[in-house]
Amino acid sequence: MYSAAPPSPPPFPPPNIPSVAVPLLSRSAPHHPPTPTTPTAAASTSTATPLATSLLLSSLFTSFNFPPPSTAAACGGVSSLQKEPLSLQTTSINFRKFMQKSGPIFWVQDRVEGVLRWEDARASLAAGVMWTLVCYAPRLLLLTPHVLLLSILLSTYRHPSTPSPALPPRESSSPDYYTNLQSIQNLMGTIVAAHDALLPLVPYLSWADPSTTTPILQLTLVLTALTALALPLVPMRGTMLVAGWAVLVGGHPWVAGVLARVLGRVAREAEVRGWVGEVRRWVEEDRVRVRVDERKGEEKGKGKEKAEGKAEAGEV
Repeated sequence: MYSAAPPSPPPFPPPNIPSVAVPLLSRSAPHHPPTPTTPTAAASTSTATPLATSLLLSSLFTSFNFPPPSTAAACGGVSSLQKEPLSLQTTSINFRKFMQKSGPIFWVQDRVEGVLRWEDARASLAAGVMWTLVCYAPRLLLLTPHVLLLSILLSTYRHPSTPSPALPPRESSSPDYYTNLQSIQNLMGTIVAAHDALLPLVPYLSWADPSTTTPILQLTLVLTALTALALPLVPMRGTMLVAGWAVLVGGHPWVAGVLARVLGRVAREAEVRGWVGEVRRWVEEDRVRVRVDERKGEEKGKGKEKAEGKAEAGEV
């Protein structure tokens, strides 16, 4: 019996960096690609994603203007035997595996953020009650591993007559893979934003200007001494209870909105009354005064050196 030969699948086109890489890195809303309906489409999608990841990491490596560290001194004093050497292939493989298996980390992150934002009022209230019990009896923290294990066992319990579903492998074309990639992208953005927010504080803490860092050091020493003296008088259980509930209540949408309006009004009042400008002017005047004193000291030192040089020349 004659049977027509199946048509050969079309060759896989070369990857296009702008069409593959840019959507993966765009900071947009969650986007789940359509599920492929044919084996050819599935193979093409599963092949394109790891290839796009490898191309992105390759472009990142080629953009470096310096060779990778190869000595212990360049690695911060850590012996190169304790770390795997830098490799594009290893980085690409580990990055793909991390995107496939980092789902539970971001699941926990989403649940914690949901509790703090009161997305489920019952869960937030339950967290507050548990925090109250822990503050009243701190030894309950020792039961945390047992409670977590019991929660996992009870949430995954199934009747013996019910067949246990097999866990599907996290392929690079699955929606979870792209969700994890989006979470990694947002996490990197959060870290970069936090770094940029803390960067203006570095000059005040790195002795770039001693006239500014010295008062901070003195104030820190005074506050440390006062806090150490006041520690026996501070009720730690009550303090931790109030602090925990303050964080939980502060995340409520209504309270967060009120705090945002109040803080905005305070900032506007400070600008109108010139409080911020007065503080900045005081800091600048203090810097100028210190610099003038330093210049006077340098001029006096130079004058003494000249006088001593003239005296030595007269003796000769």
